[in-house]
Amino acid sequence: MDNSARHTKKLQKRINELEKKYNALTDQCELEMMHNTGDEVSLDYLQLMEERNLVKNSIKRLTEEIEQSSRLKKKKLCCKQVSVGNVVKLVNTTKIFKVQVVDKIYYKFKDHISSKSPLGRAILGKQLGEKVFVKTPSGETYYVIREIK
Repeated sequence: MDNSARHTKKLQKRINELEKKYNALTDQCELEMMHNTGDEVSLDYLQLMEERNLVKNSIKRLTEEIEQSSRLKKKKLCCKQVSVGNVVKLVNTTKIFKVQVVDKIYYKFKDHISSKSPLGRAILGKQLGEKVFVKTPSGETYYVIREIK
C-alpha cells in the first residue's frame, strides 16, 4: 500500500469516527429539544448544535480532501509520460512485449532499448494509450503504449 492509499485510509477512518459522533450529537439534540419547554431553547441545545455543525464541516472537509487526492492520482496515472528508466509495455497486432528505456547506447539486457534507438525516440514523451509509429530498417510499424512503470 503506497503512502497515498494509507493517507486515504486514515482519512476514511476519521470520517467514520466523525459520522458516529455526528449521529450521537443529533440524537442528543433531539433529546434536548424534547426536554425544552416553551419557545426558548436551552444553552445545552445550542452548544450541541454548534458542535454538531463543526463535526459536519470536518466530515465535509475530509471528504473533499479524499476526492481531491483521488482526482490527482487519476491525473498522474493518465498523464504519465515515457522517460528514461521507465518499463513500457507495447502492443501491436502481432506482438506484446515490455522494454526498459535506457540512456546508454550500449545496454546489457535484451529487454533494454536505447533512448537513441528508433523505438526509444518514438516512445519518449508519449503517454499511456498513445499509438507510436516507428521507422526501422525492416520498415514502418506501430505500437500502442499499454503500460508505463
